[in-house]
Amino acid sequence: MNERTSSILVSSMEPADVTLAFPLVAIDEPGLTLAVWRRRAKRLTSPASRGKNGVFLARYAGMQGPCGAAFYHVVPQGKDRNAICHIKRIVVLTMGPSHPITIALIQATSEMARRLGCQETHIRLVRPDPYTLSGLCSSGYASEAILLHKNITSPELVVH
Repeated sequence: MNERTSSILVSSMEPADVTLAFPLVAIDEPGLTLAVWRRRAKRLTSPASRGKNGVFLARYAGMQGPCGAAFYHVVPQGKDRNAICHIKRIVVLTMGPSHPITIALIQATSEMARRLGCQETHIRLVRPDPYTLSGLCSSGYASEAILLHKNITSPELVVH
């Protein structure tokens, strides 16, 4: 941990965090309502989902509301193989650089995956900045694939 990540606290989302996390998640998911988020978050914070699905929240030290969230899912690979932890989505909202928050969230999720006996951690990042990629590569992550996306729907065919 360096001086940039030392002021970032990461913990599992608890039921008391659900309402505080809503604005952060809603920024990344237009149209999400508080009622829908509460139902989804109830499943993500239930004791039955521990070690299978969940959310880590990042906060600056001394702040109540989260500035980042990492959604994860642990997938069993069969009786003779360890599970894989998939970090499906990371959302960060900050006035400063986002990479310290992103890296802190990934480190916390990877530590949890290691404690659960996962074989690997796979991360899906949308438009990562070079600092995040550099930080991840220096801590042992390697890219396995590049996914490119192009919208091929003609603007006049889009239904509004």
